[in-house]
Amino acid sequence: MIGLISELKRRNVVRVAAAYMVVSWVMVQVISETAEILLLPEWAGSFVFFLLAVGFPITMLIAWAFEMTPEGLRRTKGGEAASGRVRIGDYVMLAAVVIIAGAMVYSVFLTGSGTGGGSSDRQVGGSAIAVLPFENLSVEAEEAMFSQALASDVRNRLSMVPGLQVASRSASIQFSDGASVREISRSLEVDAVLEGSVQKVGDQLRVTARLLDAKEGFQVWSATVDRDVTDLLAVQDDISDEIVTKVSGIMTGDAEQAPVELAEVADPAELFAMGRAEMTKRTPESLNAALVYFSQAMKADPDFADAYAGSAEVLLQQARSPETYGEMKVSDALSRARPYLTKAKSLVSEPSAYVKAIEGLFELTSGRTDNAIAALQSAVSIDPGLGDAHLWLYQAHLSTGQRLEAFFSLDQAFAADPDSLAVALNMSRLMAERKQLRDSEALLTRMGQLYPDNRNVSLARAALLADMWRPVEAINLLRGAYLDDPADPAVRLALGLTLLDIGAIDDAAPRLNDIGQWVNLSRGDIGSAVSGARAAYQAQPGSQALTYELADVEAVAGHDETVVDLLGPMDSGGGAVGPLFARTPILLPAVTLAQARRHLGDQAGSDALLRSVDAYLAEHRAAGIDTPQLTYLEARVLAVRGETEQAMAALSRAVLHRFAGISAVRWDPALASLRGLPEYQSLIADLNAEQAQQQQRISVSRGELSGPRKMANASNR
Repeated sequence: MIGLISELKRRNVVRVAAAYMVVSWVMVQVISETAEILLLPEWAGSFVFFLLAVGFPITMLIAWAFEMTPEGLRRTKGGEAASGRVRIGDYVMLAAVVIIAGAMVYSVFLTGSGTGGGSSDRQVGGSAIAVLPFENLSVEAEEAMFSQALASDVRNRLSMVPGLQVASRSASIQFSDGASVREISRSLEVDAVLEGSVQKVGDQLRVTARLLDAKEGFQVWSATVDRDVTDLLAVQDDISDEIVTKVSGIMTGDAEQAPVELAEVADPAELFAMGRAEMTKRTPESLNAALVYFSQAMKADPDFADAYAGSAEVLLQQARSPETYGEMKVSDALSRARPYLTKAKSLVSEPSAYVKAIEGLFELTSGRTDNAIAALQSAVSIDPGLGDAHLWLYQAHLSTGQRLEAFFSLDQAFAADPDSLAVALNMSRLMAERKQLRDSEALLTRMGQLYPDNRNVSLARAALLADMWRPVEAINLLRGAYLDDPADPAVRLALGLTLLDIGAIDDAAPRLNDIGQWVNLSRGDIGSAVSGARAAYQAQPGSQALTYELADVEAVAGHDETVVDLLGPMDSGGGAVGPLFARTPILLPAVTLAQARRHLGDQAGSDALLRSVDAYLAEHRAAGIDTPQLTYLEARVLAVRGETEQAMAALSRAVLHRFAGISAVRWDPALASLRGLPEYQSLIADLNAEQAQQQQRISVSRGELSGPRKMANASNR
């Protein structure tokens, strides 16, 4: 044995082994510290460690068989055993090996970082968390909806924990396909990730949750919760409470914290009132708070129907649409709201105005407008003071083109609840359209006092400024909102479209590149616009808004048969009613369909639609509404009819007064017959000069407006 050790020393194997350990440890540390900066995958450190481990015995064999000489690497010759002298370098190498070994022992046994999991008492180093969609391990669709609802409920409750930042649903849901924890941490800038799964067998439900340290990738805490399924909503609340209480304790270092208790209140009616107060603000944060209050009210009184209806309302308001305030798919919002509404209806023996109103909102969101109108009329007959029911009636009537009935309902809503933010925002738009600009501005000022720092008020102010052709002021206002929350889709849309209106296409693009095809159309890139619109439509084929957009793009591309296929089924066949008349006047789908029919030789069908548009214009002007947008619509109708001179005169009047959405003048398919006219070219030249002046008045740079996922909502719920 002594001879072997001596031979190892003579052949420098011991010295090489020590040097190899020191260099290997340094390499592992360098990889660990620079992996995130270099964007290396999560397994990079493990792979380097594996290569070093495999290389160790190979290096030892080479050290035994060869030695380094001034002439290069040569086979080691046999000789006398090495002497007992130890060089200074050997002491240094030995000390390095001892230090490295001590560091490894400390890391593994004292800090626990070498383990695959963690104690439930451990605190994650940070205060930001992402909640990923819970995986559905069952086969039934109902459990898939429960998985989504549970993850969203946990996310909402965690967002109410003081000092804890929670990544939004739209940001988290993109990582539902198995992305690495390090990638999630780097993208969302979070310190922890909560993931889980749901499995149901018979009446037994099992939910598993895991909390992962996003920086290191190891598991901090996990739990499995088993429940008998009797009332799925109650089970959801119970499991959410259990998960949130534990996770928030770990994240904040306070294991005793009860984060979901927003107030020391036990009265369900008071909790419901507090939830309704949060609902009125119509922001993502206030909707989350409202959902928690309603949940507490349901827990305090499991038979409180209005609390279940309130939860359904929150979920419907969190849908992604021009009238709502969230980023959830409409189909998901409906799926999640349905059980709450069903429960609410089962708990009322006599008609309830609020439950009936939420039923109407559900039908309106589902696109069943006639059912919505019937339910909402029933609600206001029970309680005429229910402002929201009048508001949703206004929207239902608008969606069918029944404008006089819609305006009456909005007046009723404002009379019933003048302090409602959603009602006031819609009323301010109607006032502006009626040229009551001072009244509109005064109303928004009052809303700003009632709801300070509310982004919806800022959007409405920007829309009013854009309508008054004060785009620089609108952009400055929207820029502040954008810097506060660059992921807000409504702010991005409003800012992007206003930038387009002053011709700042490159600055508008980052705001609009994943929302619509306006930038591609403005640049004349019709191929990209068509492919983008088709992809969006195929992803949500039932979306009316995406159907309109695709029809516009196909019309620009000259695909008239496709336009007829898309919009033809929407033609009610009589009068200015129906979905063809439920969009902004600038791009009324009825005109787009009329032009496509005329190009295909169906002049009778085209003329019938255009007569309905004439009635639409007359109806608005009879109601005191006469905006540049309506004059622009008149120009579109005349251009499709072939009345070129009159169309050019109307277009000149509209562009002279400027208006929000004026960027469409460059690509609107209905104006194709005018583009070769000298008058049109002159009009565009004047508009270019005006846009250049506006751009000079405002400092817009990508650095000022940089950030990551519609003019302000024309009709807010």
